[in-house]
Amino acid sequence: MTVVSKRVVRYWEGKLESATSLAPAGIQPHDHVALDYSGLPWRIWVSQAFQVRTGLKPLDRFRRETLPRDATLVVVPWDAPLLQRPEDSWPAAPPNWHPVLLRTSYAGGWVAWRPEG
Repeated sequence: MTVVSKRVVRYWEGKLESATSLAPAGIQPHDHVALDYSGLPWRIWVSQAFQVRTGLKPLDRFRRETLPRDATLVVVPWDAPLLQRPEDSWPAAPPNWHPVLLRTSYAGGWVAWRPEG
């Protein structure tokens, strides 16, 4: 028999929500989110999938042509030991896109990007 305390579960639920929330990146119901799954821990993208009404679309951060035309927000992994600046997290970013949020936690790191304007 397994017994789980509601208090323990809620603690980790809150930690995961804080680590994966797209709210600080200004997520809106109409946003179309592209995400580079490679290198991004599954806990992050699964949690974010529940936050995006339009679903997550795949992206390869090293190939610009994989950016969906309707994307309004992009999430890529943050390779903290390798990168010095959030701008380096998406090597194939179009010139009009810029980082709006860098999040690091026990679940992993990621950077959210938006286009200008």
